[in-house]
Amino acid sequence: MGLEKISEYKKKLGLTNEELAKLSGVPKGTLDKILSGVTKDPKLNTLKALTKVFNCTLDDFDDEINIT
Repeated sequence: MGLEKISEYKKKLGLTNEELAKLSGVPKGTLDKILSGVTKDPKLNTLKALTKVFNCTLDDFDDEINIT
């Protein structure tokens, strides 16, 4: 799983961790851990919440797929 993709999407939308937390419903502390690499395997529900904000699919977080 390419967790750096989450950072790329966040940057592309110009969101802070706090803004992303509010939009997704994922606690800021959880996002901080994911984005810093402390959490390497986030829960599926967390990823689904992020896909809604980013308007993407879970497949878009895959290492093999590039953001366009």
